[in-house]
Amino acid sequence: MSNVTEVLKCKGAPECKKPVKALGLCIRHYCYFRNHGCYEPPNIDVPPLALPPHDAAWLAAVLDCEGWIGMTYRGGSTKAYWPRIGVGNTDYRLIQRLIDLTKITSVRYVIPKSIKHKEQWHWRVDRRDDVVAILKSVLPYLVIKIEQAKAILSLPNRNAKNKEAREKVHSICMQLNKRGPRAA
Repeated sequence: MSNVTEVLKCKGAPECKKPVKALGLCIRHYCYFRNHGCYEPPNIDVPPLALPPHDAAWLAAVLDCEGWIGMTYRGGSTKAYWPRIGVGNTDYRLIQRLIDLTKITSVRYVIPKSIKHKEQWHWRVDRRDDVVAILKSVLPYLVIKIEQAKAILSLPNRNAKNKEAREKVHSICMQLNKRGPRAA
């Protein structure tokens, strides 16, 4: 019986070495998925967003020119890092086109700082699987932000508890997103 559990691997995380129980999950991952309303483990390999080539090239151009690709974190006693992409613009038609293409509707209205400033909207993608799917589909077309996208895509899967890798990607993105002339 112990030989069977050693051969089977937990589908909750590839590095999980605990004995497999129900649905191919160890008891820890089974309880996690049951408590969160899903019995199937997450899809670790995220497929690219299904976009025609001309829409993927357009989205890459918008991310290159008007958007940002990076890591954000929640500070405090334990830092948590996650990837984020977004686009900010004063014309809502651009934001609406992004929503239509990606079906992601996370939009935030930014209040103008003074009368001199125009109103602005930010389209943001915070969910890791959505960020990875978008970056995989636009990667061949990116020019300016290709290093940030490759750094984000090099992150371990979402179940891996690899804080050092996330901190490293965060520092790489911070360096690449720094304002001013780049060092040669």
